[in-house]
Parts: sequence; C-alpha cells; structure tokens
Amino acid sequence: MKILERLAYLLILAAVVVWMFSRTIAPWLMGVGALGVLATHLAQRYDGKNLRRRRIMRLRWLLGLFYCVSAYFMFKGGMDWLPFLCIAVAIELYSLFVISKTETED
Repeated sequence: MKILERLAYLLILAAVVVWMFSRTIAPWLMGVGALGVLATHLAQRYDGKNLRRRRIMRLRWLLGLFYCVSAYFMFKGGMDWLPFLCIAVAIELYSLFVISKTETED
C-alpha cells in the first residue's frame, strides 16, 4: 500500500512539473495520481482509541477528494486547480505531523 501511495504522489508531482510544458499529458498524470491517493487513503484504517488520530484519518479521506477536484479542474484548463492542490498539500503536511506525533504517544 505504501508503494502505491508513493507512486501516486510522484504522479501528482510529475503532473505539476509537466503542466508547465505540456498541458495535454499533465491532467492525465494528475487524475491517475489523485485516484491513487484517494484509493490508498480510503483503504487505510485506524481502529485505535486515539480520537485525534481517527479524526485525522477521516480528514485524509477528504484530502483525497481535494486531489480529485484539483485533477478535474486541471482537465478543464486554466489555473483553478492550483488552490485545491495547495489546500490539499497544506492539510497533508498537517496530517502527517499529527500522525507522527500520535504514533509516539501510542
């Protein structure tokens, strides 16, 4: 599962870089990467008792949807996809810090 998640993030990164040069390939990379992130986040489960961590895991499901919305706007053209991607990345960083903190507490 970790390999699929890392591959999905690499595809999203590649889509952002490729967007500057080719606007026909980038949306497809972003779409596949966004679906990969959404699939991995939906597959991850946390059955522990830490409520903060449970809430963060649910937030990551929403995060996968933000990546998909960003891919949709990338297909439409223009730069409307960028705010959704920035929000998703900011929430992703926050969730990773909280998850690492709660792992040390458990």
